[in-house]
Amino acid sequence: MTAALAPRPPVTSRRPPAGNAVPAPRRDQRPAPARPRLEVLDQAAARRRARRRNALMAAFVLVLVGFFLVAFVHASLVAGQQDLDEMRTRIAELQAEKASVQRGIEESSSPARINDRAGELGMVRAEDPVFLAAVRPVTPAPVAPAGGDNRAG
Repeated sequence: MTAALAPRPPVTSRRPPAGNAVPAPRRDQRPAPARPRLEVLDQAAARRRARRRNALMAAFVLVLVGFFLVAFVHASLVAGQQDLDEMRTRIAELQAEKASVQRGIEESSSPARINDRAGELGMVRAEDPVFLAAVRPVTPAPVAPAGGDNRAG
């Protein structure tokens, strides 16, 4: 009762593909993937590229630091200029105040103003002013010696 079984044909779907769909190729029909091309690594070239990359990074960092330094110096100059402008404004205000005070002093010191103020205070002008003349020249009194010789006389 051994019956030899015949190989069966592969099972396929009985449904037709929907729309314009193309049935997927079977595994054994796909092309083999292309192998990557392998090359020997040149150590010297790799070192040169690494050095060039490091030099470019260092140059970039230096330029960036330079920009920040220039910005800092510029900010310092602007702050200093602002302080200088404030000081100049203050100096101009003080000079105007000084000129006003000086004008007040000059007006108060004028002879006409002094006469007016004297009249306000009740002073009167002398009718016949008396002028005294020196008869003889005045000589200073002799100074006692520094030794302290004080005699009662």
